[in-house]
Amino acid sequence: MTQPPTHMDPPHTSQPVVVLDLQWLQDLDLRDPHSARQAWSLLHTAAALQGIVNRDGSHLFIRFLPGVDDFWWSTFHEPGAWLDGRKTIRLDWLEDAISLFVDQLRGVVTYREEPYAASNVASTIAGAEDRLPLLIAEATKPLIGRIKKAEPSLFDDVLDLVDRNGTAHWETPDEQRHYQATSSTKNNAYRWLASRYLAPGKLSAQKLGYYIDSYWLTRPHIQPLQNCTLTNHDYLISHRSMIIDLNAWNDESAVDEPDQPAGLDLQTLQALLRQLHDQRDSGMLHVAGFTPWAWKYSDNPGAGSAHHGVESEWELIRILSAYNAYLDADAISLAGMSNASFYQHFPLNQRYPQPRATSDEELRARGFLDDDGRPLDRAYIQFYMGDYDAAAWLNQELPRLFSDPARGTLDLSWAFNPNLDQRAPHAMHYARVHATPHDHFVTGDSGAGYVSPAMFESPRLDPSLADGYETWIEHSLPFYERYDLDITGFIIEGRAPAIGDRGLEAYARFSSGGIICHRHMPEHGLYGDEMPYARMTADIDGPPADAAKQIMEHVDSEGTQFLTFRSVLKSPTWVADVISALRDLDNNRRLTFMSPSAFMALIRRQHRQAAKPEQSGVIIRSEQTQAMLKASRVPPPSHV
Repeated sequence: MTQPPTHMDPPHTSQPVVVLDLQWLQDLDLRDPHSARQAWSLLHTAAALQGIVNRDGSHLFIRFLPGVDDFWWSTFHEPGAWLDGRKTIRLDWLEDAISLFVDQLRGVVTYREEPYAASNVASTIAGAEDRLPLLIAEATKPLIGRIKKAEPSLFDDVLDLVDRNGTAHWETPDEQRHYQATSSTKNNAYRWLASRYLAPGKLSAQKLGYYIDSYWLTRPHIQPLQNCTLTNHDYLISHRSMIIDLNAWNDESAVDEPDQPAGLDLQTLQALLRQLHDQRDSGMLHVAGFTPWAWKYSDNPGAGSAHHGVESEWELIRILSAYNAYLDADAISLAGMSNASFYQHFPLNQRYPQPRATSDEELRARGFLDDDGRPLDRAYIQFYMGDYDAAAWLNQELPRLFSDPARGTLDLSWAFNPNLDQRAPHAMHYARVHATPHDHFVTGDSGAGYVSPAMFESPRLDPSLADGYETWIEHSLPFYERYDLDITGFIIEGRAPAIGDRGLEAYARFSSGGIICHRHMPEHGLYGDEMPYARMTADIDGPPADAAKQIMEHVDSEGTQFLTFRSVLKSPTWVADVISALRDLDNNRRLTFMSPSAFMALIRRQHRQAAKPEQSGVIIRSEQTQAMLKASRVPPPSHV
């Protein structure tokens, strides 16, 4: 069984932490091409430096995200906290930081803005060979000049990825002998990396980055600077991982290379995923990143696809899951994360227990059961606080959410995926040690990583791959154990089939407290006399009064109901205001707000009461839903 990482800094606490202040980059005008390239180049080089020097401990901290980085830095220096008493060196210039760590660097790897894939190739080689990536452009000459002046020996070993004529290194005849070339320079870049770096074991088979390449520079101003996601590269570089940017759709060419054959990006993506799968002894592939929908692969203006951004997200997840990979989903517009290579060494507790109220005695004491042990005739409501399937989102939003004055006054279901402790262990720890009795923790999409679970089941997209459910179970168990989790708060089927009996069987192994599915399930039921399941009722958004009206549309005048409402990035105060508005609308006093553990316990009690003694398996109300649950697989969409 794979174990979640135990993050403990090596005995380097006597060494000072170097803090490089780059927050001034936030003031640059990204509409100015010169400024945009300055920002890109500086962030790229800084992230690579950070990833290289933070491999064996937390040595270089970059101050980039306004407010967020300062919050965590201050938290780490509270009395008795992680960095309390550790000395600090503060720097304003990247070249000064390079000089402090130059002994850990082999040289540089240079690239140009086009071909766009060269920037991700440069990051990959930076991790594999301890090189600093440098963008060759008019705007970057001052930065390169300062680095060369500070550390001229770095330029004794230079790998040029693109020559003056625009020919990529991997496109030369000597290099094309090493891989199966295509008509696509972009696809050839990743195929070359797979042959020359992944196959010989120079890159990790455990982790993969999925971030936008220098195509970002074609329209840098359409999103805040953090969404270039270069700061996210540091963690991947520290693990010597490949970073890619490929379209997951089979029915169209990529917007950044419109002349390539439709679906070629997908062919390369699947080939890479298969190679990574085969090079791992076991376990799941951790993929950090997200569909860059503002620039590529969606129907957002200028992004070049006929598919909606959410559909593109789901298609990517479907493909990844088919190769035992899960996404740590750094989605726009909170896509940026600085310092993950620094945070990865944060010391976690071995276990984070949480209280539950699920026994019949506790439920009866809280007025949820009648004298016969049946749930009372009410509408039971839980509030799912999402979406935290991304380390970048959790890192940025947790300080705001957990300082909200309403937190601790109402039951909330916080959906923090436990696998986020790989890049944001500090945030996972902070949430648990600052929790109140009304803060309840479940997992988000779709457990210990964002997947489409039905894609683990045989037959798979690649028929030669074995069933992946055991790998998923073994991956999930230690994460659920460490954080004392037994409820999976949201399983997104997306473009995949319903999880069916096979999925229910798998989740019952590590999520016996219950699961909530997106859409392909009955409203609620019981699997194996133990694991409750339910369907997400609806998303709620907008002003609290409007959200309350949305909720009341789902409330019947009578009968026992179990309703889960999902919000995204909403604060406890917003939920409290929704509840206040609901109380004004609840003329029949039908509504009862509760914790996720009590919610699931009531579903279990409801269906145990309704079941005949000889019944087992899935307890449902119709032959139609019984048939649906047994049919775990349906033919995949025709485009793949």
